[in-house]
Amino acid sequence: MNKSIINLEFRKLREQLISLKYKVNTETFELLCILHNYLLKNKSDIESKNELTNIFHDILIEIFMPLNPGEQYTPYNENVNNRCYFGPADKLHDEIKFIYDLNIYSKVWLKDISAFYNVKSKEHKLYNFNISIPKRTFKRKKKSYTPKQSISQSQIRGLITKHLQEFIDPDKPIKPSVSNVYLDYKFEFLNSLYEENKVKNRFFQQMKYKQFNELSYKKQAILNLKVLKYNSIEEYNEEEEEKKSWIVTFSPTEHDHLSKYNLFKDNPFVYLYRYSYKDEINQSSFTPSTAELFGKVISINEDRNIITIKIKADDFSISRKKYFTGIVLRQDYVTYQREKDAVNHFIDNFEIIEHYIIF
Repeated sequence: MNKSIINLEFRKLREQLISLKYKVNTETFELLCILHNYLLKNKSDIESKNELTNIFHDILIEIFMPLNPGEQYTPYNENVNNRCYFGPADKLHDEIKFIYDLNIYSKVWLKDISAFYNVKSKEHKLYNFNISIPKRTFKRKKKSYTPKQSISQSQIRGLITKHLQEFIDPDKPIKPSVSNVYLDYKFEFLNSLYEENKVKNRFFQQMKYKQFNELSYKKQAILNLKVLKYNSIEEYNEEEEEKKSWIVTFSPTEHDHLSKYNLFKDNPFVYLYRYSYKDEINQSSFTPSTAELFGKVISINEDRNIITIKIKADDFSISRKKYFTGIVLRQDYVTYQREKDAVNHFIDNFEIIEHYIIF
C-alpha cells in the first residue's frame, strides 16, 4: 500500500471519527486495523506514526471522558468542558497523562477498542477481542446451552488503565533506578526533549485537514504570497551528489504583515502550495501530501515585509513566477533526533560534565 493511499485512508478515518464524536464503529475499526498493520510494517514512516498516535489519544480520551449528548467534539483540555467522566478528576488526569505516553506499536489498544465497542475486523482478525473467560454449559431438560459471556465497559476501562501503565512509548526515557549525577542529568535532558517533542507532534497533527483559511487565522499558514525574486544555487550532500536549491523572496498582500506570524520564526520548516487565483486556496483543506514543494525560512524582514525561503527542488519554473504561493508550518523530524544524540554523546563523555558542571 503506497503512501498516497495511506494518506487518503487517514483522511477518511479522521472525518468519520469526527462525525462519530470519536466513537468507533465497524467501518472505522477496520480502517484503524489497516493503518496499524501498515505502521507495523513501515516503522520508518514517522509522520504516519504521529498521526495514528494522535488518533488513538482522542479515541481513548472519549472512552474515559465521553461527550455529553448534543455537544460538539473538541480536543481534550484541562477544563474538561462539556464532558462527563468516570472516577475522580485526579484519577482521570493521571489516565490522560498515560494516554499521551502509549506505545503505538502495541496491538493491545485495538483489542481494547474491539472489546469496548463490540466491533470486529473481517480482514485483520488478530486485532479482535476474544473473551478468555471459561464457558459454562448448562443443561435445560434435554437441551444444553452455553451462556454468552459479557464484559462491562467499566471493566474494559479498568483493563485499558492497566495497559496504559504497561505498554509505554519506547521513546519515553525511564527514570534511573540508581541515582547519580550522570544518570540523573541524562534523564532530565532526555525527558525534557521527549515532552517537548510530544507536544509538537500533537500540535502538527491537529493542523491536518483544517481549511487553509483557519490555519491562516491561527497564524500557522501565510496565504497569497507573491514572488519578488529567485535564483538557483548548487549544493552537495554528504555523498558528494549535486543538489539544486532555490532562494526565493516573497511578499504578502498589502493588508497583511509578517510581524503577525511569529510561529515561522520558531519553526522555519514549511510546505509550499502554488495556485493561479487569489481565492483558489482559501476554502480548501490542508493536506501535507498535496504540497508541491518543501522549504525552510531563511529570513523574515519585517521592515520591508518580505520573507526569504530556501526550496530544495530541481525546478522552480519561471512560468510560475506570477502564481500565488501559500506556506504552512511543517514539522522538523530531524532536530529532535539530533538533540537526543547530542545529549547521549555528552553523557558518554562524562569528563566534560565533571569539568564544566561538577567542578
